[in-house]
Amino acid sequence: EDTTKIERLSHWLLGESAAPWSVSLYPTNRCNLRCPICWQRNPAIAVDYKNELPDEVFLRLIDDGAAAGVHEWFIMGSGEPMMRPELLMNLCAKIRAHGMIGHIQSNGCLFTRAHLEHLVDIQWNTLRISLDGPDESTNDRIRSKTSFKRATENLKLLAEIKRERASAAPTVILYAVLTSLNGASLDQLVDLAHETGAESIELSTM
Repeated sequence: EDTTKIERLSHWLLGESAAPWSVSLYPTNRCNLRCPICWQRNPAIAVDYKNELPDEVFLRLIDDGAAAGVHEWFIMGSGEPMMRPELLMNLCAKIRAHGMIGHIQSNGCLFTRAHLEHLVDIQWNTLRISLDGPDESTNDRIRSKTSFKRATENLKLLAEIKRERASAAPTVILYAVLTSLNGASLDQLVDLAHETGAESIELSTM
């Protein structure tokens, strides 16, 4: 894989045609949470929730990307991808059917057992869940009420499904934005990762 990436960069540097190695998709700006730290809470930014691309356009992009040689896809959280659950599950299935690698960024609150079973069954690669504190009090002050409870319950359910199916996929990552409210409790976030079946933690600044 590293050799292929280097070869692709070499072609690009020489001015030759080279397919992108990875593609990021933002299916929606809509979200089920109203986090104070979110860019959408900025009153100076007018967010358009109406003109979303239809499902068939996103799905066609996966086929086009596979034909061009795209290696991996990042389904990102400009909003919450699970606000379009049918599209998200179909995107995941198509990405894996083409043998490509897939990553989802989500707040983790809207998954059902059926969604999580689907991700395990297609051997989805990475699920990155946003949790900004190791407990309900810290997380929900930064994010939204009940978000900690819903996200951690789904993480534990996913861990249970993975055990039932003897599957290591998807890999779960806890993602936290560092603030003055959670900076002193990162050791407890490690404990939370262990309790919920997450394999690693990622941090970023505001």
